[in-house]
Amino acid sequence: MISCVLPISNNEMYHPFCLSSLQISARRCPEEVEIIKIYNKIGVRRAKNFGALLAEGEILVFVDADCMVSPDFFSEIHERMRDSSYLGGGIKKVRATNPTLGSTIFMGLVAGLCKVCSISIGILCVRTPAFFAVGGFPEAKYNDLRIAFRLRKWAKKEKMKFSSLKESWLLWSTRKFDRYGSWHWLRGYQVG
Repeated sequence: MISCVLPISNNEMYHPFCLSSLQISARRCPEEVEIIKIYNKIGVRRAKNFGALLAEGEILVFVDADCMVSPDFFSEIHERMRDSSYLGGGIKKVRATNPTLGSTIFMGLVAGLCKVCSISIGILCVRTPAFFAVGGFPEAKYNDLRIAFRLRKWAKKEKMKFSSLKESWLLWSTRKFDRYGSWHWLRGYQVG
């Protein structure tokens, strides 16, 4: 079973679109998919870790509620995870909901960092034991990057693969860019 954790907090207007895209993808997947919605006021990191504790699947998937996934998303995860040496990874193809110069530059810098460091973010799919072995999402800024680095290191130690999904895509919300301006990330990433 695949367990997808969907933390919902400050994105009430976005999560119905995300949930709908997840449900469409789940119907197309040959494996059972459990979608765990965590309505929280405790923060996204804690909500993701709490959702992982509730999950019944051997595979954990984390998607932010202001994003949408492609129809083949869960099927690709299912296919990749059939290879027992595949630990998990992120997603390579990311599109923005409302691209601006600032958000495009930001995405380019993040994509460059991910390529250089051999990680990917945006979503995370991972075998459940590995998620708990690295301690889940850390309580720190940029926790998506931090867990990706931890999992890549763990995969290397265990002689497993940690790489991006190749065909699926993610529609990434630019809501923070829309709210705080195209260059807010130069002042420090605001949460909200």
